Formats: sequence, C-alpha cells, structure tokens
Amino acid sequence: MLRGVLASVLASVFFGVLYLYPVLLQPMNANQILAFRMLLTFPAVTLILLMTGRRWAIQRVLVLAGEKPLVGLSLLVTAGILAMQMWLFAWAPLNGYALDTSLGYFLLPLVMVVIGRVLHKEPMSWWKIVGAALATIGVIHKVWRAGGMSWPTVAVAGGYAVYFVVRHQAGTSFSGGLWAEMALMLPIAAFLLGAEDGLAAIDDQNLLIAAIVGLGVLSAGALVAYTMASKLLPFNVFGLLGYLEPVLLVFVSLAIGETMAPGQIFTYLPIWLALGVLVVESVVDIVRRRRSVTTPAEAHESELEPVTAGIPIVDQPLAEMTAGSHPVTAGIPLVDRHERHD
Repeated sequence: MLRGVLASVLASVFFGVLYLYPVLLQPMNANQILAFRMLLTFPAVTLILLMTGRRWAIQRVLVLAGEKPLVGLSLLVTAGILAMQMWLFAWAPLNGYALDTSLGYFLLPLVMVVIGRVLHKEPMSWWKIVGAALATIGVIHKVWRAGGMSWPTVAVAGGYAVYFVVRHQAGTSFSGGLWAEMALMLPIAAFLLGAEDGLAAIDDQNLLIAAIVGLGVLSAGALVAYTMASKLLPFNVFGLLGYLEPVLLVFVSLAIGETMAPGQIFTYLPIWLALGVLVVESVVDIVRRRRSVTTPAEAHESELEPVTAGIPIVDQPLAEMTAGSHPVTAGIPLVDRHERHD
C-alpha cells in the first residue's frame, strides 16, 4: 500500500512540475510545447502497453474502428478534445489562466456526479448532494462577480465531461482507445512543428534541447508512476489521491505569479469545500470497506485487488461515472473502468 501511495503522489508531483514546465521552456509557445509533448507521449503510451502485456488493447481498438465507422469517428472527436486539453495545459501557465484552468480540474469530479445522475440515473448520496450544492454556490458567485465562468474553466470541466461520455458511448474507454487518440494526434504534432517552426527553436538554444528531453522524461515518469500505483492501490484510494493534483496546480499557479483577488475566495472556497466533502465520503467508504473485511486472508486479498490508474492501462467491467472514477492528470484522462479484455 505504501509503495502505491508514494507512486501516486510522485506522479501527481511530476504532473504538477509539467504545469510549471511551459514557463521554463520559453520562448517556446504553447503550440510548440504541445507538438513535442504529443510526439513524446505516444511512444511512452505504446511502450507501457507493450510492457504490461496489453498489445491486445491496440489490436482491439483497430478492429473496432475498422468494423464500426462510428467508432472511428468518435476517436477523431475524443482525440480532438484531448489535444485541446493538452494544449490548454501548456497555454494557461503562459497566459495568466493557470488558476482558472486549475479551477476546471476542481470542478470536473462534481460535473461527473451530475452527469452520472442525469444520464445514468445514478443515485446521489447525501455527501454528493451537499458537495454539488456547495459547488453550485461557488459557480453562482463566479458568474455574478465576473459575468460568467472563465472559458478555460468551462473548457476543462465541460470538455472532459463530453470526452468521457463519448468514450463511454462508443465503447473506447479502455487503454487502446487512448493509444488510438494519441496516434491520431501525431499529424497535428507534425503540422504544428512545421507551422510554428519548432525545430528552429531547438537549434537556436542548446539548453532548450535538454529542457525538451526533460519534458519527455517527466511525462514518461509520471505515466510509469501512475501505472505502478494502479497495480498497488485499491481504486477508491487511488481516486482519493487523485485529488492531490488540482491542489498542486493551484500552488504552481501562485508560484508563477498569478494572484487570487480577495473576492475570488468566495468562488474557490465553496468549490474546495465541495471537493473536501467528496474526499470525506471516499475516506468513510474506505474505512467502511476495511471494517467489512473479517479475516486477514480477506484483507490481504482486498489489498491486492487489481485496480485502475494511470493512462488507461487496466481495463475493468462497466462501472458508474461518478466523482473520482475518472481522475484526469495533466490534460490526459487517467482512469478507465468501462471495458475488460476477456
């Protein structure tokens, strides 16, 4: 358990550093950073799938796309959404929207609660009702104070909500689906490198080469750490630890010079409290599950139960789309619980 916790925390720290990284990569812009990140992430995802024995996931998504044109179309849609999220993750710290983007990551679990209720008729516990009510207060205050929500906040919370729904409906919510999305981004990466003259940027500054290599190391290291956590932690514990990342994103936002106006606290505080309610519910659920284990053998078996994490690596049966079931890290969806390879 301890190794899994350390791996999950380390991955969140890596992705927090990735949020700071665009500032370190200047004078590169968000388009250039996105291009290199796409090129570096795809081989990392491929290597992880092959090393974890999930070659079948790649084969499966290719067969699905070939047999069902709508699946191929859905992959184009989700790849586009994911590319936009990865771009926003690089663009926001460079343009004074890091705090607004982090707010979107705080809101995402709560948006998923609402989607689960509306689309899947999932019952809402009192914890979730209280959390949704608190988040609503924060959103209302934001709209009243600023005349609307910042577009990066809406793009993260709303964009990922659409992403998960499309993946769920198309049956691509497994590791092969992410691999296909990353593959579809490669032409975008090549275009951006040409249009933004990204290779020239490297030639002009030798230190930039080392920084870009560091970008790849951080991305791959974070994915490996999350993959390790997926094998060592029960899902509810991993989902709980996933809330660490948006907190780190706020710290990074403040570290790079963004400030929170006095009136903004009444937007952030209710949303943070709402997330805190979901955390407390998760802790209560973990304690309740632990107490229900009656024998040491059962406890050991429960602790080693296969779970999901990281870039969609572990594929499990159909599960509810509720808060915490879809941790999202650094513009990449992490948890995949909808499909299983038999």
